[in-house]
Amino acid sequence: MNIIQQNPLIDYQEQLKGLQPNVLNEPKQEQINQKFSNVFDDALGKLEEKVNKTETNIPDSMTGKAENMHDIMIDMTEAQLSVQTAVQIRNKLIDSVNELKNMQF
Repeated sequence: MNIIQQNPLIDYQEQLKGLQPNVLNEPKQEQINQKFSNVFDDALGKLEEKVNKTETNIPDSMTGKAENMHDIMIDMTEAQLSVQTAVQIRNKLIDSVNELKNMQF
């Protein structure tokens, strides 16, 4: 007798799909109607907020006004990762534009 065992991860994924079909399969209407420029502006706004928060936390940590150094370090790491991600996206966009420039029509 050959018994085939089913992968537990696949079972779990199927259960999740059964519970929330709209969340996993279909984008929300508000996501469909967003323009690229709006998404880009929102992302840059969030990046600026994180960097500004870090810039205000650094002097507070040096003067002793900050109560929790752990939160300051988390904010600094989030800002660093956000900037690194933004730089990588910019690099990919520049590479894409260069590829388009080099295409022959």
